[in-house]
Amino acid sequence: MMKKYSCHGRNVFILVITCLLLISPVSSEARTRRYARESDSMQQGDAARLIIHRIANLGNRVIIDLRIDGLIAGSIGYGHTYEGFLTPGRHVLLVRATPFNWVTWTQLIVDVESGQTYNFTVASDHSGYVVLKGG
Repeated sequence: MMKKYSCHGRNVFILVITCLLLISPVSSEARTRRYARESDSMQQGDAARLIIHRIANLGNRVIIDLRIDGLIAGSIGYGHTYEGFLTPGRHVLLVRATPFNWVTWTQLIVDVESGQTYNFTVASDHSGYVVLKGG
């Protein structure tokens, strides 16, 4: 008689590991959607507009991760631009290039005034990090 349980047990183990790996991106997407809902629900008159351009010479495989005040705001791929809204007050913008997942996030503190538009460009600082330029 063959041991059918070991094969079945291995399949269950693989299924559990696969499910666990899929849970992590879902939770980060949920945080991204939460931030997007908060951003979209702001009244146009009370909010400031935020535009972040990604320059092409970073490479077509490099994605820019963007966090605002510690919350995942989105990712900026090749040829794309991030557009959103910020409430008036002080905010911390964080950017990092992936898939390299550089440990160091580059941060920029912005004092936001209502009704204003804030334009930034994500560029390389030629030492392995990305920076936000503009204002």
